[in-house]
Amino acid sequence: MGSHMLEVDPTLASDKPRVEVHPLGIGGKDDPARLVFTGAEGKGYDITLSYFDDGYKFIGYPVDCTTPEAEMPKLPVAKQMWVPEAGVAEGSKQWMKYGGGHHTVLTLALSEDQLESLARLFKIDFINIK
Repeated sequence: MGSHMLEVDPTLASDKPRVEVHPLGIGGKDDPARLVFTGAEGKGYDITLSYFDDGYKFIGYPVDCTTPEAEMPKLPVAKQMWVPEAGVAEGSKQWMKYGGGHHTVLTLALSEDQLESLARLFKIDFINIK
């Protein structure tokens, strides 16, 4: 499951995104405004940019996105459920093997071909976990 307070693309939403203020509880800062919505269903792609001694690499995999099975009232943020097409166990194993990062980008709009083209434009490797 992916969830975040601020940097979330509202085009992933299955419902109308709302801006809400909720307590942060960490860092001693003011309570932030957050985008709150539930993600859509469909085929997607999750990708990260990682740096290694031989340069940057895109690491990603195709995913099946679903809506949560239950309401999550204590998670007042943008949220999206997804499962790697390779499966949770194999997808996680490969993600760690290739150095996939903690922060990712999820898209329901871009194809693998488009992401591969972007990697070529950047002149970086693209590790596509299947």
